[in-house]
Amino acid sequence: MGSSFSRSYSPNSNRCSDNTERRGTISRVDSTVEYVESVVCNENDLKENEMKVFDIGDEGKVLLVKQKGEINALGTKCTHYGAPLTSGALSDGRIRCPWHGACFNIKTGDIEDFPGFDSLPCYQVTVSEKGQVKVRLSF
Repeated sequence: MGSSFSRSYSPNSNRCSDNTERRGTISRVDSTVEYVESVVCNENDLKENEMKVFDIGDEGKVLLVKQKGEINALGTKCTHYGAPLTSGALSDGRIRCPWHGACFNIKTGDIEDFPGFDSLPCYQVTVSEKGQVKVRLSF
């Protein structure tokens, strides 16, 4: 079972000469997805088992988590009462909220322990050969 789609990229803005931010549209047969893509840091800016918040263009902030050599990008705040997740605990693929203990999977954003109301947004991450970490937010 496959999905047939066509892609088209239409730049709305390119900031910075090194293409650190790109906006565009991906058109599929059944929908159109708006996105912003931006280089947010270098791979060595994150230590193993570290969480840091980075700006992503004018769209806000993203939480990067590095664990087992893999970098994941998530929303920055707990879905329960908006606690900053960088103040929470990171352990074996999960972030625990510092206020009420809601727990989220760092790869999928899925809520694994309540009282969170919903999963965290989860974003696509790519690391270039030069070690630049690029995050894509879809709207």
